[in-house]
Order: sequence, then structure tokens, then C-alpha cells
Amino acid sequence: MEQNTKARMMPSSTMQEVLHNHYTVGKEPVMPIISKNGNEGIIFSGVAIFKGSKLVGKINTEQSFYLSLITDKYKSGSKDVLIESANPKLKEGNERTNKTVAALDSIESNSNIKLINNDKPEFDIDIKLNARLLEVTSSIDIGNPQNMKLIETEIEKSVKKEIEKLIAYCQSKNSDVFGLGDTYRSAVRHSHLTDEKWYKMYKNAKVNVKVEFSVIRTGLNE
Repeated sequence: MEQNTKARMMPSSTMQEVLHNHYTVGKEPVMPIISKNGNEGIIFSGVAIFKGSKLVGKINTEQSFYLSLITDKYKSGSKDVLIESANPKLKEGNERTNKTVAALDSIESNSNIKLINNDKPEFDIDIKLNARLLEVTSSIDIGNPQNMKLIETEIEKSVKKEIEKLIAYCQSKNSDVFGLGDTYRSAVRHSHLTDEKWYKMYKNAKVNVKVEFSVIRTGLNE
């Protein structure tokens, strides 16, 4: 667990963190799901999300990465990002699938959550992300700055889409693992926010996601 937490494969869930989030109005705890997998032994198989003290849903290990982008700062780590694009430049070498996978490492990220509407809760989540591009499953010439910009833009779209799907899922379970309610409570003076009041507001809250991605360097032979 310590190894996977340091590698940002799973969220940190010490007793202190879980209890703090459990008793904080407007934020729910998460806990890693540990499974036994035959000869592989013990593995991290997902993240449990809660509403109060009740388990209400699970997200897989892929979604755990996007949860960490919102709630934590990345200082290391790696990720394969699936890019679904019909752009001819990215389809080259991938004619059969029309999909491109970008392998990233040395990932660094920073996120900011801001309340922009008090009456009907609306939030902006801004995520700045940079990484080294290790590999891209396409014959696109990354030595061309325009092509590199295209890859950055498509990765931004893919990450944004996955984060929006994760937020929608957690809202459907009424589990605020992102701490949006805590942000609301801090921004709105005398809100007298309770868990019950926030649950009613959270499921209909609007969340605008913005992702800025840049390649800091590449491990590819250009």
C-alpha cells in the first residue's frame, strides 16, 4: 500500500485522513480496494467511495488516476492515455483502430477548485498537467511543433472527458470525494452547511473542467 500510494497508483487513506474526511462536512472519504489475485498475490483493484459511513460505489484503477489529479498533486508517476481522434495525422499507423495511445511518465500536476456561483452551486476545476512523452502509437512526426501541439490538445480532451465521467458518476452516487462541499463551505460565509443540505445541492451542482497539458520533453527518437 505504501509503494502504490507513493507511486500515486492508489489514494492515500491513512486512518487520520479517512476519519478527517468522514467528519468534514462537504467531503467524503475514499479507501483502496485490496484483492487477492491468484499467483499475483495481493493487488490494488479499485477505490471505494462513500456517502457518510456507507459504501455507495466503486471506481476502477484507471479512474483512480483522474481522482488523484483533482484531489492531489502529482510529482511523479506514469499513465497511458487513450486518444480517440479521427484526425488523419493521428490515424497514420493506426488505421485499424482509429485510436492512439500516448505513454506518459514524470507526470506533474496541480489542481484548483473554485466556487463561481453560490445560489446554484457551480465550480471551476482547473488542472495543469505536464509530463514526458515516452511513446505514441502513431507514425506522426513529433518533431513538427504543430504535431506536438495536436497531441497535447488531444490529451487535454481525453483527460477532460474522463474527469467529467468520473464527476458525473460520483454525483449519481451522491458521494463528494472531491471536497466540493468543503470548498463551498469555506467560500460562503455563514452557510451553516450540513451533510443533508449539501447532499441535496451536490447532485445538481455544475462542474466546469479545464485541463492544460504540455509535454516537457520526449523520450522518443525524433
